[in-house]
Amino acid sequence: MFFGFSIFYLANATALRWGTPLSPGAGVFPVLVGIILMILTLIMAIRASISKEGGGSPFPIGRESSRVLGMFGSLVLYTIALPILGHPVSSAVCFGAILKVMGMRQWGRVLLGGGAAAIISWYLFGILLEIPLPLMPLLGL
Repeated sequence: MFFGFSIFYLANATALRWGTPLSPGAGVFPVLVGIILMILTLIMAIRASISKEGGGSPFPIGRESSRVLGMFGSLVLYTIALPILGHPVSSAVCFGAILKVMGMRQWGRVLLGGGAAAIISWYLFGILLEIPLPLMPLLGL
């Protein structure tokens, strides 16, 4: 199932603009992620098929499953909020939510980490890779 998703992801990622080696386009990072995802799912499938351990679920249970659901939920929230709130606000909230889900307790550090990650991602993708990111669609920017 995960391997099928990785193929689907990679097929869609290859439709994005590649750019040049000196000026990579929007498709470079997603294609790399798709390739890594395919490799990792193949490794997991091979390890599971030759494993001598019996019957345990490969999926997290208990507290770990709530972390996985929290990560997934924050990414869904980011996807919904991006076209409305723009990249800076959406990514700060998403990164902050991920830090909180992963166990960071102090709100000051969560806000600082979310804001720093948003600025770094804006610089990496918006400035260095020149990928157009929505600034604040609600304000017309």
